[in-house]
This record gives sequence, structure tokens and C-alpha cells, in this order.
Amino acid sequence: MPARASNAGTITVGDRCVAFHFDAALFEEIAATAAGSHRFRFPIAMLPSGANLAPSIVEALLHASGESLAKADETAIATADIVIRTVSGLADAPPSPMPRERRRLIRAIDYLEEHGDEAISLDDLGAVACMSKYHFLRCFRALTGVTPHQYLIALRLRRAATALRTTLEPVAAIAFELGFGDLSTFNARFRSAFGASPQRFRRRPMVLQRRSERAPE
Repeated sequence: MPARASNAGTITVGDRCVAFHFDAALFEEIAATAAGSHRFRFPIAMLPSGANLAPSIVEALLHASGESLAKADETAIATADIVIRTVSGLADAPPSPMPRERRRLIRAIDYLEEHGDEAISLDDLGAVACMSKYHFLRCFRALTGVTPHQYLIALRLRRAATALRTTLEPVAAIAFELGFGDLSTFNARFRSAFGASPQRFRRRPMVLQRRSERAPE
């Protein structure tokens, strides 16, 4: 796997160590953008105390424990990008996708829409868009405002909401058919997105606005 996080072991009581493993080519590509040189090497053994990497480390610990594996590459790459920028002092400059890149990104979005219930990796999407996965991740986020994983989860949740309203399928069946591998994770994500559990959302009466109450066109 080109980028991954692993639980490297216990240092002292209560401490956890997370190790990131990168292919040399991927690390050099990240360094070339984040530090301005693919020959970047860490000049210090630890980050400045002000660097806030807690969210990324928490995500990495989840991946190392076997959870949220579909997002593992995104987290590893984002963490490397943040660390290298912090050390090098180079500010982030989000890319502005060129027309050809936009067409490739739209092709990847179409792929997500068509295969949204399948396990899709960053490598898969990069191949569809004919981009390295690091460049694809940056361009996708610049175009849509979210990561590919976030886009995929939102897509699945919208489809789940539609299925809950239009079918009598059990909640678990809907969740698994749409690609959620864990029912508790699906329930938590759905509640966060729609403000209600799937069961309560299904029972909630639909509010139809009368023509006379609609805003004038």
C-alpha cells in the first residue's frame, strides 16, 4: 500500500505510536508541492509545539485499528502534507484545476456516482482521472470543497435518505447495499447529516409546501 498508518506499539502506559509508511515516489511528490523540493529531508526530529496534528493523528489511530479504511490514504497524505509544510514554512496554495483537469475530475465524479455502493480507493479514482492520487486529491478538494471520501459518504447518505422514504427495506439492508460496512457507523453518520436516526427519519411526515405558499419565481 503506497500510504498507510499502522499502530507501531506502546511507548509508555497511555501512549500510542502511529507510523506512516509511504512509497518513495509518493513522498517525493508530496514534498515537491508542500516544501518546494522533492529532495526534502526533515531538518529536525520533532515538530514545533504549536503544530496541531491531533485530528490527523486520531484519524490515523482509527485506521490503524481497522476502522474507516477507505479514508486511510487521504488521512496519511493530508498528515504528510501538513507536517512537511509546518517544518518547511511553506504556505499552502490550493491548486486551480485547468480545463483538462476539470474534465478528468468530472469523469471521476461520474465514476463515484456510478459505483457509489462499491469499495473505491484513491488509487481507483486517480486512475480514472489519469492523475497521481496526491494531485487528484488536491484538485478534487479544490473543485468540490470536500475530499473524495467525504463526497462518497454524502452521496451514500442522500441515497439512503431516498430509499428510507420510498421503500420498505430494513435500515440495515439499505446501509449495506449502499456500501456502509457497519450499521452503527451508518446510523451515526445519518444522524449527523439529517438530525435524526434512520428510523425516525423514515417515520417523519413529509412536509409538502402548498403552491400558494411557495415563493414567487
